[in-house]
Amino acid sequence: MSELGEQRHAHLIELLAGCPGMAVLAELVSGFARIVTEHRGRDLDDWMSSARAASSWSETRRPPSKVGQSR
Repeated sequence: MSELGEQRHAHLIELLAGCPGMAVLAELVSGFARIVTEHRGRDLDDWMSSARAASSWSETRRPPSKVGQSR
């Protein structure tokens, strides 16, 4: 488990279950943190590919913007 307490970790899991996009983001942030803290720069290219793929995925699932509003 992460540095979060057990109760907070359970709450985080509950929140992420309700929003797939945030779950993907949380996984990317966690992966990046592991790369940095474990000095695994060799894994950065793979992480960047995953981040780009996640970004492409989220772009196609955004709700339509309202007239006069930018994204």
